[in-house]
Amino acid sequence: MINIIYIIITLIFLYIIFVIIRAINIGLNAKNKIKEKSDINNRFEKLKELLEDGTLNQEEFDKAKKRLLSDLDEQ
Repeated sequence: MINIIYIIITLIFLYIIFVIIRAINIGLNAKNKIKEKSDINNRFEKLKELLEDGTLNQEEFDKAKKRLLSDLDEQ
């Protein structure tokens, strides 16, 4: 009888560990997605600044923007 109780307690413990690991994984994935979006936004802002200060012309800006959007679609 005691062995069955130990087995049940062990299974419950393993399930709790599984749930914790899964929650951590979901949180890390969400954090990475937020970081990727932030990086994309920063790259767009940099492109906009380069266009505004004349480093890039409109055609170069459009090509870089299109490339950035295609990179975003691939992710």
